[in-house]
Amino acid sequence: MNGAEKAQGRDEIRQLAYRYAHATDTRDLDTLVGCFIPEVQVGRDRRGREALRADFDRQLRAVGITILFVGNHLIDFID
Repeated sequence: MNGAEKAQGRDEIRQLAYRYAHATDTRDLDTLVGCFIPEVQVGRDRRGREALRADFDRQLRAVGITILFVGNHLIDFID
């Protein structure tokens, strides 16, 4: 992996974290579950983004307002 690829990778990782935080705070569940792979494991017995969406919906209804701070990522690549 060259320097440009590492820089691009770091940027993509940071953007994922920012997107997750913003989607959580705005309750944009479509964007939030889009941060995960389609076959995401949800708990012990469920899989997929629809199961994850239902789980996030249930959890976020219980907590009210959130303000997630995302910063200070330390990202290392191992070749």
